[in-house]
Amino acid sequence: MFVIKSEDQYRKTLKRIEGLKEQIEHVRQERGPEAAEALQANLADHLQELEEQVREYERLKKEGPGAFRPRALSEVGQYLIRARVAGDVTQAELAKQLGVSQPMVYKYEVAEYQGVGLDVLSKVARALKVTLNIEAASKSVAYQAARQEAAILYFVQQINNAFLGKTKLMKLLYYADYEWIQKKGCSLTGDLYIALQYGPVPKCATDTLHRLKERGIIRIEKTKLGDHDQERYLLLKDPDLSAFTREEIDHLAEIAQRFAHWSATQMTNLSHEEFPWQSTKLKEEILFFRAG
Repeated sequence: MFVIKSEDQYRKTLKRIEGLKEQIEHVRQERGPEAAEALQANLADHLQELEEQVREYERLKKEGPGAFRPRALSEVGQYLIRARVAGDVTQAELAKQLGVSQPMVYKYEVAEYQGVGLDVLSKVARALKVTLNIEAASKSVAYQAARQEAAILYFVQQINNAFLGKTKLMKLLYYADYEWIQKKGCSLTGDLYIALQYGPVPKCATDTLHRLKERGIIRIEKTKLGDHDQERYLLLKDPDLSAFTREEIDHLAEIAQRFAHWSATQMTNLSHEEFPWQSTKLKEEILFFRAG
């Protein structure tokens, strides 16, 4: 939902609501109740949305933004906007505290702080007197090698096509863990992720692949995909999914189905658009995945 960001926007929204209601009443007077009811039905969703924006603004001003919920880390930008509104801080006042221009804060908020580093997010939070507690983004789940092994083998089994090289496999693991955190507040495999040039990479996955190879569970071959070198995987044993619940297996299946025909480049570009990679310097650990 759009967040009203200033008193000026608040007044304009109220005026817009009033204008729409006057328009309905005008039609009632000129064309009768049936025409008015038809217009009201047509405008109902828009009016409801505007009224919800007003109620949310008034609630923020009265009650504050509340505590930041770690599971909503991907929505950190909206939380900071709400915190500024609740604290009755203008964009210009926040800009002054950050040492940047007001247009820069405007750009931050239009993009909901996507692409802004953790250092800036921390400065904004301090200026607004709120706590993000980003390091507590996920519940404490230790790395579970057997679950990562099973996830890798499952993806190799389900997506045995030319697109499945090492880069794509790393992204499949990333989305399996990242989206499970968003759903359940904890990682599926417990692995940590590093922000590298081609997106987030699970810290232990390369060792897991070598371990599976040494145990004769998969075969790893080198091949070419266009001008690029690629690792290809041949499954020699079926994956043991007993470590996962039915819901977790369904989650892996949904990830596999959704990305089955995506190239590594497409998945890399997608991960570059998201908060975890954007908010982390290259070669550093992504805090979103850190156990609390």
